[in-house]
Amino acid sequence: MTSRRSLLARAVAAYVLGAAVLAVLCLVVFAVPVAIVSEGVIAGLVVALPAVALLLVYRVNRIINFAQLAIGAAGGQLTLLLLRFEPAVPFWASLTLGLGLSAAVGAIVELVIGRRFARAPRVALTIITIAVAYAVGNTGSSLIQDLPFLPPKSARPITAFAGPGGLQPYLPLPHLAVHIGSFAAPLGFSVLFPFEVSIVLLGGLFVFLRYSRMGTAIRAVAENTERAALLGVSVGLLSTVVWTIGGVLSGASVTFNAFIGDPRSSFGFVPEALLLPLVAVTIGRFRSFGATIAGAIACEVLSASVDYSHSSYVDLLNVGFFVVVAVGAYLARPPSYRQTSAEVSWAATRELRPIPEELARIGGIRAARWTLIGLVVVAAVVLPIVGDTTVMTTAQTGLLDAIVALSLVVLTGWAGQVSLGQFALVGIGAAITGGLAAHLGLPFLIVVPMATVATALVAMLIGYPALRVPGLLLAGATFALAVAVETVLFDHRWFGWLLPRSGIRRPTVLLVNFDDERAMYALCLVALIASAAVVINLRRSRAGRILIGARDNEANLASIGFNVVRARLLGFAVSGGLAGLAGSLFAYQLRDVPQIFDANASVTIAVVTVLGGITSVLGALLAGVYMGVTGRINSNVIADYILPLLPLGILYAVPGGLASIVVGVRDSVLRVIAQRRQLVVPSLFADYDPDTVARRLVPLRPPSSDSGLRALGDVDFALPSRRDRTGVPTP
Repeated sequence: MTSRRSLLARAVAAYVLGAAVLAVLCLVVFAVPVAIVSEGVIAGLVVALPAVALLLVYRVNRIINFAQLAIGAAGGQLTLLLLRFEPAVPFWASLTLGLGLSAAVGAIVELVIGRRFARAPRVALTIITIAVAYAVGNTGSSLIQDLPFLPPKSARPITAFAGPGGLQPYLPLPHLAVHIGSFAAPLGFSVLFPFEVSIVLLGGLFVFLRYSRMGTAIRAVAENTERAALLGVSVGLLSTVVWTIGGVLSGASVTFNAFIGDPRSSFGFVPEALLLPLVAVTIGRFRSFGATIAGAIACEVLSASVDYSHSSYVDLLNVGFFVVVAVGAYLARPPSYRQTSAEVSWAATRELRPIPEELARIGGIRAARWTLIGLVVVAAVVLPIVGDTTVMTTAQTGLLDAIVALSLVVLTGWAGQVSLGQFALVGIGAAITGGLAAHLGLPFLIVVPMATVATALVAMLIGYPALRVPGLLLAGATFALAVAVETVLFDHRWFGWLLPRSGIRRPTVLLVNFDDERAMYALCLVALIASAAVVINLRRSRAGRILIGARDNEANLASIGFNVVRARLLGFAVSGGLAGLAGSLFAYQLRDVPQIFDANASVTIAVVTVLGGITSVLGALLAGVYMGVTGRINSNVIADYILPLLPLGILYAVPGGLASIVVGVRDSVLRVIAQRRQLVVPSLFADYDPDTVARRLVPLRPPSSDSGLRALGDVDFALPSRRDRTGVPTP
């Protein structure tokens, strides 16, 4: 009891000291009015809602749920539309319907997706939550906006929810105004109501977890899932309850953010909106309820203060938040971070096998293989002949996206280090290219290798401390990196000395002018072929085998003397080099370094690479094809309703991705060929049950009587013994 009281006293003292330091920093150093600090506290409580939901899901399911805010998007959208365009629906009814829809979405996602991937690696499920975010966030929001009882989209003003107080006239007590100090801007119902309800929700959740039987069971599952299951606790039911609670908290956060003046999250999946909740959970060390709430409030108060006093520096806060997440993941590793290799890597993901040697030498199979390669080559050659400029531009983008996907195959599929900031490295490579080409005027054949090597070095600098961080926490840190690079790297105020101001001229190499889109397409194609060759040779090398071994069982590999750190650093270097190469070619293709290498691009390429098959080169190529094909779709219906659902639907049916479908069809054909030739190829049946194999390996015709041992007739065979019956050796 004494130790418990002392821990509580230390926690209270830490909170008081932190609040005092923050108050002095904001009120004295930044000289911010108390009203601004109060608005920051209110916004921090709203951010604390999804942060606590992230914490609960992590503790129960051991994943970082990147769909947390997206789960509440449809419910928040419903509440806002009813308030704005259906005055006959009371405020409380609108809010209740929205929160109820968010709770239902959370429960459905857990029942449909969580149960389907319950035994998958935790890192794999974390990536799949991004696909869930696009599906339920974007598609769900589009469905809500097209409800038949709402006015048509063309009749809705664009600024329907814009700006602080934009919804104030449509809320209860529209003329309520509370002044704090001498600050001119009052606080109305749109600000005070979220403050009160957030306190009620967070306080009610604390009481529920602390004093109810189900809350006690949830805390038991959070501490040790296996032990709780052995004691008869229904882990599946509690997981559904947690996701339902998370849906309510996310729906409230999306709605209240729109009340305050930031309705972005209600219109779909906005990756940047997850940064502050992720920072708050990291401050809470993925364990502490109170520290997570305090971290959310501190981040918002600091953001509001900097925005008020030094608005030109507010983007630099994202760099600070990245440092908080990275350092928190690196230094503050509580027991909840200690997970098995199957939870933090792709160890359980089936790697695609090559054609077995027993069949690879058959003439028909060799001919079919070369025929397929020839068809691909013909298609690559014919495309620039029949395609117009738009097709060429789309094809170039798809080829460069495939190179980025190859970098993820090396880093995530083989090295087991999850990156959600790969396009941050692409942006770094593009920015370095812009500086070398536009400012220094260096030629193409020097700029591209220099940008590639420089980005590889940056990746190694990021990767070295990341070697100590498990896969899930590295995913959060690289996501924060993507947001920081998006908001700072492409700002001329900070990197004007590096970014080009007048564009980048495409080069002329060996009399080939790459201003022509077909020539640029050929350059991107050659770069992709060279990148694939590098990755294939890496996989066949000793270093590649060490990467796979470290991914599957690092302890065993280190125990026999292999240098795991060196191998993983090589993986970071190769991955960063490929990303830098893609970024350099992107800079020349776009003739500039635009702000398109953002967090949304990073999480999208991660999902698409998993969709293609993240453990194989074929999967990366299919990811590039997918990006190119979807980039040509101009239909709003397909873009709003089908494309967000497509990755999730494919991964739900085939967790191994598109490459596993291709290889599955190939293996089915090879089994038929092996059976017809009466060849025993065990690797083709490695994933089958032994009884199934015994039933499938049935000869296609009865055994011949004039071949094999049957041709010898009734002959007995015996080996002479060198011992007699007494056991004494005979001479």
